[in-house]
Amino acid sequence: MSLYLVETSRCDHTRVLSITQMQEWLGDRGLFRRNKSADDEIVLELFRHHYTHCDQCNNTGVSLRPHQDEWDDFGGLDQATCEDCKKPIDPLRMEVFPDTRVCSSCQRVREAGQSEPTVYCDRCGDAMTSRKVSSGITRYVLA
Repeated sequence: MSLYLVETSRCDHTRVLSITQMQEWLGDRGLFRRNKSADDEIVLELFRHHYTHCDQCNNTGVSLRPHQDEWDDFGGLDQATCEDCKKPIDPLRMEVFPDTRVCSSCQRVREAGQSEPTVYCDRCGDAMTSRKVSSGITRYVLA
């Protein structure tokens, strides 16, 4: 998982954030819609553009640079993301099943034969649900 160090030139406040955390920060402020195929470079550039003030001292001069975690025991095994939900796959699962492409919860859903993965609206980013149209012949629509 790519980590980035966010630091301010005027105070000692620093934060280490992942791309997923940056995406959540942007989404909480309405600057980024949920997107299954979000490119890391786009998320990084949007975060760099919009995160301009320090959370502690409210001053400008925030810098963002790649960060190497010296305590990373898994050597980058946690970089894989799930095909269905796009969340990071647990490093222990990757260690046991190195060729896996889905997380354990999505694997359970697949094995149980449950429904397809969640479909998100292209316009607003909300999860779409299937519902029955009441008039005439029975039809199902995503709404």
